[in-house]
Amino acid sequence: MEPVRFRNATEYIAWRNTHLDDGYIAVKEKSGKWNLHSPDCWFISNPIEKGENLMSYAKYGSTNLERLKAVIEAEGSSLTTGCYCQQYGRTRRRGRH
Repeated sequence: MEPVRFRNATEYIAWRNTHLDDGYIAVKEKSGKWNLHSPDCWFISNPIEKGENLMSYAKYGSTNLERLKAVIEAEGSSLTTGCYCQQYGRTRRRGRH
């Protein structure tokens, strides 16, 4: 699947819920860097559960990590993997983040 740039929260939540086990989400931070998360990452699920504004930051979703990286690089940036979900595996449990 080609990376999808989410246009609204409904699209984002639907994609995320469909790809909890096989997806990747890239989030563009205020600094301009893109951070990689798994869909079940606490930093992804917590704002959804709290009802926060989900479109404050640009987001891409993809089931293909290499294609996702290529899209981010085409925008002149890179994808960082510093989140705990990338270092320690997929988990929503806050205690493991």
